[in-house]
Amino acid sequence: MSNQTKRLRFTELAIFALFAALLFLLRYSLQVIPNIHPLAMLMASFTLVWRSKALIPIYLYAAIELIVGGFGFMGWLYLYAWLPLWLAMMFLARYFDRKPQLSHKTKAMMLMFTCAAHGLLFGLISAPLHVLLFGPRNWQAFAAWAAAGFWFDVLHMVGNFAAAILILPMVSLLEKLRQRTGI
Repeated sequence: MSNQTKRLRFTELAIFALFAALLFLLRYSLQVIPNIHPLAMLMASFTLVWRSKALIPIYLYAAIELIVGGFGFMGWLYLYAWLPLWLAMMFLARYFDRKPQLSHKTKAMMLMFTCAAHGLLFGLISAPLHVLLFGPRNWQAFAAWAAAGFWFDVLHMVGNFAAAILILPMVSLLEKLRQRTGI
């Protein structure tokens, strides 16, 4: 393996680690506003640019959450909560590749509604873990947990929708970074 290859791999890891740190800092700096943060926008942008490699900063971020926040509910939740968003963005990335004639506005709206859906469904995504960890283990507990957080999920949806307007400009910036660094 050449030094150039090693350097590129190190550069790639360093940049992805910085992205993970950025996700962590943004989440903690904005935690005074419940469920309003740009994490979905950034993760969506990473996925549109780096596709499967976007899992690197996403899981580095989850690891930081586990280390700093402890092995509590949110730490474990972040091990799987971002996968539905990542999968949806992978689907949209491939769809956009097959449909180059889609307008910028159409792409932006599809991305915004997808991020909004992830925010709205976050309670349903987290409910299985809550029931598993805290019980009782039945459908009533699942439904109660999901319903109790519904208004927070609505806030999450609105925040994700608003932040997602920045996905395509962020993708442009990340594409420039990718071209400059070769990652």
